[in-house]
Amino acid sequence: MAIRALWLSLVLIPFGASAGPLLSATYSTIISGTPISLTSTAATGTLVGSAFSLDAGSWFATTFCVGQGAGCAPRSRPFVPPVTRLELTFGRNGALAGTLGQASVVPGGAPPDGIHGQARVLAKIGKSPSFTVLIVPINSGSGLTSMTPTNPTPSNNLTVTIENDVWHLDVVTQTGLTLGGVPQPDRRATGSVFVTAGGNTIVNLVNLSRIRLRGIALETFTSPTSLQLIYAPEPVLTVLLAAGAFALTWMGRARSR
Repeated sequence: MAIRALWLSLVLIPFGASAGPLLSATYSTIISGTPISLTSTAATGTLVGSAFSLDAGSWFATTFCVGQGAGCAPRSRPFVPPVTRLELTFGRNGALAGTLGQASVVPGGAPPDGIHGQARVLAKIGKSPSFTVLIVPINSGSGLTSMTPTNPTPSNNLTVTIENDVWHLDVVTQTGLTLGGVPQPDRRATGSVFVTAGGNTIVNLVNLSRIRLRGIALETFTSPTSLQLIYAPEPVLTVLLAAGAFALTWMGRARSR
């Protein structure tokens, strides 16, 4: 009986070793050259075999600003004039489910429901107070394209088009990037999956959304973004190991009698 219990524990361990609950989720992106990282240990999801998920919620809800103004993160490159500041708000995120062998992952829902947010674009002309020029919606990872204003005209001083990329577990490349009309190098990002020494599985998803700004100058750039999901081993693994240890102990005692 003890031998059977030990055999079952050793045989079943590989099936439980790659599955478990989500420990944390980290959403990282670069806004106008400024890196932003939002981590949630309250986020829920599971990894069962090769199938992983992130549940819908408000795991990355926050508000911050980039550019001029008290409390704003400094930018590493200038905005398109006369823009001086971006005020960003992230709220809910849709559910995400995929498998470790997939090249790309699209959030659930119709239309796809990614990580939601909005950017208020503020500008200043001369000595006038800053004013809101545009409110740009964000739906990171959705694969959807949005334009602000939705009905641009030749008289618009600034329009923003965002081609939201989907999440990738393989390599993704953006070409044809420009800054002030000057060609820029291609950008590349690579997703990954690996298991730590402690048995946690880390899933790194990446996307390269394409952003076009039309103002005094024309810019086409990308916003490197990642979503890191860390999963614990399946709890049954601990139980099986304990059962195997108990069986070995029982066998040792039986032989000593």
